[in-house]
Amino acid sequence: MVNFVLSSLSDTKNLAQSLARLIIKTKPFPKILFQGALGTGKTTFIRFLVETLPGSEQAEISSPSFNLVNIYPTTPEVAHFDLYRLNTSGWDESLEELLFDQQKIVLVEWSEFLPPHLELKHTLNIKIILQEQKRNVEIRATEKEKTIISLLKTRGLHQKLI
Repeated sequence: MVNFVLSSLSDTKNLAQSLARLIIKTKPFPKILFQGALGTGKTTFIRFLVETLPGSEQAEISSPSFNLVNIYPTTPEVAHFDLYRLNTSGWDESLEELLFDQQKIVLVEWSEFLPPHLELKHTLNIKIILQEQKRNVEIRATEKEKTIISLLKTRGLHQKLI
């Protein structure tokens, strides 16, 4: 696990861009699972990450709260899920094809609402916690994705390692 303390929007952008550059070099792409209370900056982090990818100038990056998933025409394509509404409505099995698509970068806000029967492999779990005027970003990885965490540790982004 690595823990970053982000003091500004610029810090958030730097971390998201660094992560995007590492993800596109990893096959299969890890699923990026986000957790954090309302207003902690999950969608902002995702916007910065997606804007780093080729083709992002064609993407309208926003939280897909009402339709559960947005597909962005980047290279590679991004499937951006927002599962907040699943807290009350239940899982739609038709979303599983996108969730498991190895040709897309999959970003999942409110990943705690994923059904427990889904076994996602190759994940980065990002938890964002608002603390006063700063954001604490914890990133955990499954075995293969620990290389990404090791590379992020060397980026020097106002980090505090645990």
